[in-house]
Amino acid sequence: MGQRQQRSAQLCSIDVEDVWGPQVHGCGTDFDLTLLFQEAILFIGPLSVAIGLAVWRIWQLVGQKAIVDSRLLYTIKVVSASNYFLDACC
Repeated sequence: MGQRQQRSAQLCSIDVEDVWGPQVHGCGTDFDLTLLFQEAILFIGPLSVAIGLAVWRIWQLVGQKAIVDSRLLYTIKVVSASNYFLDACC
């Protein structure tokens, strides 16, 4: 990091992270994705779309007949899916 970048990074306070938008004026290069912007646009937006699509898909599947008829295969399928999702998230 250059001397100018070190100086400008030291002058920036954490309060600039509460500003809406992808620009922080007077701090470094004036372009920074603030935490508020990251959480709102890059996290909450896509998560809302994914949850909406999941609810829509579940609504579609509620009235349909199950494809797996065997109780053993159904149990294996549910346990495998649960392990996969628990491993992926935790």
